[in-house]
Amino acid sequence: MKIRHFTASSLREALAQVKAALGEDAVILSTQTLDTGQVEVVAAVDEAEGERAPAPSSVTTSANTLANNTPEIQRMAVEMQQLRQLLEQQLAGLAWGQAQQQAPAQALLLKRLLHLGLGWELAQNLLKQLSAEVLASDTAWPALIARLSEKLAIEQQDILKNGGIVALVGPTGVGKTTTIAKLAGRFVMRHGSGQLALITTDCYKIGAQAQLQTFADLLGVPIHVAQTREELETLLIGLRQKKLILIDTAGMSQKDLRITQQLTAGYSGLVPIRNYLVLSAASPLNVMRSVHTAFAQMNLHALVLTKLDEAVQLGAAMTLMAETRLPLAYLSEGQRVPEDIQPADKDHLIDQAMVLANQQDMTSDQALKLGLGKEFFDAQ
Repeated sequence: MKIRHFTASSLREALAQVKAALGEDAVILSTQTLDTGQVEVVAAVDEAEGERAPAPSSVTTSANTLANNTPEIQRMAVEMQQLRQLLEQQLAGLAWGQAQQQAPAQALLLKRLLHLGLGWELAQNLLKQLSAEVLASDTAWPALIARLSEKLAIEQQDILKNGGIVALVGPTGVGKTTTIAKLAGRFVMRHGSGQLALITTDCYKIGAQAQLQTFADLLGVPIHVAQTREELETLLIGLRQKKLILIDTAGMSQKDLRITQQLTAGYSGLVPIRNYLVLSAASPLNVMRSVHTAFAQMNLHALVLTKLDEAVQLGAAMTLMAETRLPLAYLSEGQRVPEDIQPADKDHLIDQAMVLANQQDMTSDQALKLGLGKEFFDAQ
C-alpha cells in the first residue's frame, strides 16, 4: 500500500493531484485544512493493483459466487455506503472549515440553518439563492426563512371541510389509527356522524381493528372491513353518498415488499382514493427519505406529520418536503383526540422549528453533523 500526502490551495486541486499521481483507484484516507489555509489530502493506492488482473475464468467464478451469496453482496453494499458517508463527512467538514475562515458571516448563517435540522444540501442551496449584499446585511436571516417557506408546499384541499376519500399509509408506529380518530372526531363535530364512513384494511396487526372500533363507537360510526381490492371497491361504491371516507391501512416497514400489495396501492377503481403518507416528525432525515421512497409507489397525494411534541428538531421534515414537494396536509402533536391535530401551516412549522433550535445549545461541529445525518455520526 502506497500512502501519500498532497497539499494545494483548494480541495479540487488536491484531488486533481491525487488522480494524476495515484490514478483512479486511489482511496482518500483523510482531508483537513492546515493552519496556512491550504488543504491536505491523504490518499493511498495498492502498489500491486495493476499486477493482479485476474484471469477471465476466476472473474467468472467470483461473479457466480457473489451472485449466489446475497448476504455477502448486502454486506459489501453497506460497507460502500458507509465509505461514501465517511467521504461526504470529510468533504463537508473541509468545506465547513474553509467557510468559517473565508466567510464567517455566511458560516454563521449556515450553522443556524443546520441548527434547525435542515439537510446540508438544502441549507447550502438556500444560501446560494441570496446575493452577497443580502447575505452581508441584517435581512439575511429573514430572507433565508422566506426562501425556505417557498420550498414548502401545503395541501389546499381540507378534507374536514370539503370531504373526500383518503387513505392514511405509512410505517408502523407513526400514529395512523390515532390520526384517523382525530380527523374523524373533528369531522363529526362539524358535519355529524352520518356523513362519515370508516374503513380498515389492516388485517395484519393484532388489535388494530379493535383500536379503531373503540374510537368509532365513541363517535357512533360503524367500521367496515376490506380484505381485498374487490371488497374495497364494493364498499366505496356503497358508501359514495358519505361526505368523508377515511381508510386505515396496515403499518409496514419501508423494507417490506408487501407495500405494493396494500389495497390502496396503484388503486384505479371507479372511486378515486387519495393516499396521505403519515410520518413521525421525530424521525431522522435518512429514515424519512427511505420511507418516502418506499411508499412513493402508492401515488402519494399529501403528507401528515405526527408526534411534533416528541421531536427535538423539525428540519428533517422540512427537508423532505422541500426535496419531494409533497404537500403537507395536517400537523399532529399530542395524544388528545380530537384536539391535537390542525390543518398544515408552514409558518407555524417553521416557527416551531426555530423554537426547538433555540432550546438547544449546539456547536458548529454538532450543527454540521446534524445536517449530514446525526444518526450516522452517533454510530461512529
